Amino acid sequence: MTDVAMEGWSDVLTALDGQRPVIAGEVVREWPAERIAELTAAGLLTELPPVRSVACPECPEAPFRDVIYTESSNGTPRTLLACPHCGLSEIPLDHLRRWQVERGALVDLVRRSLNLNGQRSESLPNRLWRLGRLNHGGAVWSVWLGFQLFRRDASDLLLRAQFPVRTLLLVPGRLPTDALPHGVATGTLRNLTEWSGETLQWDQVQLEELLHVPQAESRSPKKPAPTRRQTRAGDIDALVAELKQHLRSARDYAYQTREARGVPALLPRPTQKDLARRLGITESRISRSLNDDRATELQLLWKLADDLDQVLRFVS
Repeated sequence: MTDVAMEGWSDVLTALDGQRPVIAGEVVREWPAERIAELTAAGLLTELPPVRSVACPECPEAPFRDVIYTESSNGTPRTLLACPHCGLSEIPLDHLRRWQVERGALVDLVRRSLNLNGQRSESLPNRLWRLGRLNHGGAVWSVWLGFQLFRRDASDLLLRAQFPVRTLLLVPGRLPTDALPHGVATGTLRNLTEWSGETLQWDQVQLEELLHVPQAESRSPKKPAPTRRQTRAGDIDALVAELKQHLRSARDYAYQTREARGVPALLPRPTQKDLARRLGITESRISRSLNDDRATELQLLWKLADDLDQVLRFVS
């Protein structure tokens, strides 16, 4: 993604990861001149009344002081900070402006930019939307958009969602920390999109990579039961795909935490119990697959998923 295209758009996504998605005037000052008008026209930003108090920059404790709104002798608006210790000081009005990011507008924007079919629905208020259906590579994906799925309450929320097979779960910038069901691919708008001036542009290479998962279970009439060797090979293939998907999510999570905290964090490797639940098979089958002499790729991915340095370098 280009730096210019991400200016402003990146701040919008950061705000959407917060409890209250509001962008301050000091942040907007760093944007390209046209960006606020573009995002407002798209319905993503709504200007709020200016703040009524700000931290005094001169006091060591930076206490909040009231702002005085007045006019100069020629009628020009003025904003003054009244501090009992530092006296009156003038503050640029632009520093006091603020904008709310509209989640509903983002929902509609993602739907239009991906050309989704079907109706949108709010599954859980302010947290999870089902956006519609995406036709990709001959398969149909259910596309969802979630907010703050990294919070502690997200585990129960994700379980209640009952995602269908082939689900694409999008989030603004921070990935869920809890394990997701089998068949759910997750990605961040920060990595997958950029702002084009009036809509979103998608990184088709990353989107293709995200949606490159094994064929979901067929719902056609049952075929003859596979042999034990065929079953083990199928388990190994499914586990390889599941671990690759986990590694993509872990890589994104490591880069996001490094950006936010300065130090990358490792998304915990799924346990054998987690993998059994996601794939719908027993833990003993998971264990036998991991210890199979033919499962060299699977064993490599299993070790890699527990190594932060290797996760950061993962490119498959």
